Amino acid sequence: MKKTIKKKSPSKQAQNKWILNDVKKPLNKKPQPLKHTMSVNRPGTRNELPLPRDVQSREITKKRPYKRMNLLLVAPDHPMPGAPNEILLEEQLRHLARNVTTIKYTQPMAEQLNRPDLDLILIIGGEEPFSDESTYALKNTPVRKVLWLSDKEKPFDLDSRTVSLFDYILTQKMAHIPVYRALQCRNCVCLPYASDTGMYFPRPVEDRYKSDLLLIGDAEPKSILYSFAFSDLPADEKVRACGRGWETFPSLIIIPPDEDLAPYYNGARIVINCSGSLMQTLEVAACGAFQLIQQHSELTPFLEAGDWVTFQTQDEFADKFLYYRENVDHRRLAASRALADNKYNHSFLQKGIQLLDLVFD
Repeated sequence: MKKTIKKKSPSKQAQNKWILNDVKKPLNKKPQPLKHTMSVNRPGTRNELPLPRDVQSREITKKRPYKRMNLLLVAPDHPMPGAPNEILLEEQLRHLARNVTTIKYTQPMAEQLNRPDLDLILIIGGEEPFSDESTYALKNTPVRKVLWLSDKEKPFDLDSRTVSLFDYILTQKMAHIPVYRALQCRNCVCLPYASDTGMYFPRPVEDRYKSDLLLIGDAEPKSILYSFAFSDLPADEKVRACGRGWETFPSLIIIPPDEDLAPYYNGARIVINCSGSLMQTLEVAACGAFQLIQQHSELTPFLEAGDWVTFQTQDEFADKFLYYRENVDHRRLAASRALADNKYNHSFLQKGIQLLDLVFD
């Protein structure tokens, strides 16, 4: 007797094939640098920062001989809040430059800065003060110098003396640029770090981290997130909140401020992200989680339309929330697109390309 084999209906097969092919498109794309305009405070020069989506597909190595460059990377002695993954950054810079030497803030800089073959000095962090010896060496070296700040939360309290040491100061937020300009910063650019893919990546998690909804952002009255939490939360669903001011909402499970958020991102069915933080948005995407993102001036220049699901108004949020809540396949597709865009356009490799293009353009 022949076994009867059940087949999916053609319409269902066609739909699944379309979804699978659409997911593969961004994953199969090669990372190509591209120009995307951003505010760069360089009087008398063009106000552009190269970003990695160049439709002309220009070859970086042909434009600049980066592979012949020697780079000095100066990192904090201890892990600092908001600082990048130093190992990931150094690893990707080695793909771009001929040689990358890494030292710590407390190590003597003078010997390294006096090397005749040195092309660029990149200092990350910015919270730790420099010794008098290092300050003198930085001031007197002709080598180009970049300070890549870890000012994710608020502008650092720099003085004009420190600012004057550098050819470029890179900040994590565009809102911080006027602060550094007031200190007579010559060139101030917003270039956020890449997410730490050693911490944020797709993985299964225990039930204690899982939720139907994860709200990211502060409880600000009259905001879209506040209104949703106050009156529109779905009944009988497990809802967590990450942010300030949610203690008065008894139906929410509050995530402690110092908790590792990666497992909560992985455990959430839907993330509603109203934080306005590019870094947090990239970290959620790196975990492969689906997120509805409220548009914000700090996000718009960096998130490619079509790869991220965003909303601006209450009605737009309500429509997209209901749609993606009911359409699991489209939710997975959107999460895959964001994961791919984060991998190919927001990696430390791409950040390194942007940085070198900026400094040597």
